[in-house]
Amino acid sequence: MIPTKPSYFISDILNDIQVYLEKYGKNLTEQVRTDLVSGIIDELSAKYLAILINVQRSEDSLRKLKKGKHGFSIFNRNSNSDSNKASPLVEDDELKVKVQLRLDVERLELDSIRLGADLSSSKSFLELKQTVSK
Repeated sequence: MIPTKPSYFISDILNDIQVYLEKYGKNLTEQVRTDLVSGIIDELSAKYLAILINVQRSEDSLRKLKKGKHGFSIFNRNSNSDSNKASPLVEDDELKVKVQLRLDVERLELDSIRLGADLSSSKSFLELKQTVSK
C-alpha cells in the first residue's frame, strides 16, 4: 500500500521545539526565534540527508553486487533471464519508500515554517528536499 501520510515521528521531532518556544520563546525577539529554529532545522536536515545518502550508497552497492553475480555468463546463457531484472515487488517497495520520504520532508517543511524557520537559506534542507524529489 502506497503511503499517504508522513511518519508519526516527523511531527514529534519538532514538538519539543514547539513546547520550548511556547514556554521560553516569549522572551526571544522574532529574529532570534527565527535564527534558532532555522539553525535547528538546518542541523536536523543535514543529519537526515547524511543518513539518506548513506542508505542510497548501500543500496547502489547491493544492486551492483547482485548484478555482478547474475550478469556474467561465458556463453551468454541466462543473460536475459528474470534474475537480471528488478522484480515488481522490489520496485513497489522502492516506490513506497520514495513516497514516504517525500511525505516526511513535506511535513518537516510545513512544521518548520509553522515554527518560524527560514528554509530558503538552509542549504541542508534544500538539498534534502531535492534528494527526495528525485
